[in-house]
Amino acid sequence: MASIDIEKRRRILDGIQGEKMQALILRYPENVVYATSYWPCFGWSTCFYPLDGEPVLILPECELPYVEKAEFGDLRAIRNDYAESTLQILSQVVAERRLERATLGVESSFETMAANHVGGEANFPNAPSFEGMKSRLPGCKIVDATPLLYRLRSIKSTREIEKLSLVNKIAEKGLESARDALKPGLRETELASVAEKAIHTFGVGYRGTSRARGFAFVMSGPLSAEAHMPFNISTKRRIRRGDIVLMELNVYADGYWSDLTRAWTCGKPTAKQTEIYDIVLGTQREATRSIRDGISEEEPYLKAKSFIDREGFGHYYPHGLGHGIGARIHEPIPALGPGSKGALRSGMVHSVEPGIYIKGYGGIRIEDNVLDRTKGAIYLSTFERTLET
Repeated sequence: MASIDIEKRRRILDGIQGEKMQALILRYPENVVYATSYWPCFGWSTCFYPLDGEPVLILPECELPYVEKAEFGDLRAIRNDYAESTLQILSQVVAERRLERATLGVESSFETMAANHVGGEANFPNAPSFEGMKSRLPGCKIVDATPLLYRLRSIKSTREIEKLSLVNKIAEKGLESARDALKPGLRETELASVAEKAIHTFGVGYRGTSRARGFAFVMSGPLSAEAHMPFNISTKRRIRRGDIVLMELNVYADGYWSDLTRAWTCGKPTAKQTEIYDIVLGTQREATRSIRDGISEEEPYLKAKSFIDREGFGHYYPHGLGHGIGARIHEPIPALGPGSKGALRSGMVHSVEPGIYIKGYGGIRIEDNVLDRTKGAIYLSTFERTLET
């Protein structure tokens, strides 16, 4: 077993107590890895996290060989009918802890979930699980803990920051490989696969990482202007000399994520391409410099928007500045955008990703992950920010 992340554990226990709950029941893999440091393989692991006593990790027997990173040793294996077996063990644990009249927090209003290791199929709790809990635990009060979980996850412990630094380092290997491979005639899909291969090859085993994978999306020439959408697609288009080539890169390492973007030119950049790139880079620097503990989530966005407006490209900057990152690519706290009401706090990790997108011409975005401190922010991603490869 891994040592306990005391900093994070205290935060979780304070949160449970503050909401007048006696325990959390967690089954979304992103919440299980947050609470226990063990990232479930395919979505059928459950964490019972009580206010008093050691947490319990319920997991399929086939996952036991992979559980060495869990912080807690009370493991209960399930076989075959995972849903029914989980409910049986939850009933036993509640009785063991004498919590038959307790208030238990569950994830009943999550509408987004991080991809799990399997990727092609996601298992997650829904009505049958929640109704089963109510039926098996009739004396307990089952309440929604989703807002609490998002608040807890928004402030990273020292150990979580180390995990996020590690996944950024793995992601940088993918960016480096793609940058070095970029040449005329290469298809967008081919360049994306270069990054993904490098991440998988380098990441697995890097500083003890057992599972790592990247999801690269390459958009070139005029297609790079579409990169502002909430999804990106690599096509069979061949990259041409003089193209802007934008890569959006999502990477996981043992359940923690990075979200980076770089833009390059295939060959020597033109004066206009250089101008746009320098504006985007200046915007990112200006916004990042403005970050300090206690400011509104909106303030760095307004700094970014003002910078791009002054340069005459405000019409081409259509999205917010950043989002939280952790056990999911897009954490809802913080949200650096227009109208955001929350405050940035020391220990938050989020993206800073201004961009300019001109339809029919191309788009440039620079995205990095930063750690907020009392004064200023620290880049977790250090890969070079240059236009020319």
